[in-house]
Amino acid sequence: MRFKSTLIALVIGFAFCPAFGQETGTKEIMFTPADSNLQAVRDQIVSLVNSERAKETTAAIQSSANLTRVAQIFADDMVARHFFNHVDPDGNTCKERARKLKVASPQAESILAGVLTGEEAVEEFMSDPPRAQNSSRANILNPEFRYLGVGIAQKPSGTLVVVLEFAKKQ
Repeated sequence: MRFKSTLIALVIGFAFCPAFGQETGTKEIMFTPADSNLQAVRDQIVSLVNSERAKETTAAIQSSANLTRVAQIFADDMVARHFFNHVDPDGNTCKERARKLKVASPQAESILAGVLTGEEAVEEFMSDPPRAQNSSRANILNPEFRYLGVGIAQKPSGTLVVVLEFAKKQ
């Protein structure tokens, strides 16, 4: 799949993607390091996650400001410190990062790097095997998860790092 090879190339450090535009209905959104509209991508991801949940007759997930804060700080940290892992260079997991921010801990986290749009991100998250436990797909479709935080940071190359934090309650 094109997205997996882009992700692998990015992880290895060989990928370069210029600024891009994404068509969403009649409105074009441009993303560049100097002029980003990452909130629009965050909103798009929440909407697309809910579309995927609706296909499975799973209740819509609600956006959570606290989980978004945890996710955004982590996405920014991965870009700033040039790493890609669920555990940060200081050894902290999503639960520890949430505790430091004095917010309820997420029960699951999904991370992704190397995409250009929210649509590509959700498509890549959903490409995990359908029955794989603890996969991004399983997180998105888990009916017990009622709250979602989305963090998005843009690398200098223009590609995005996306963090999803899931919780049963706030």
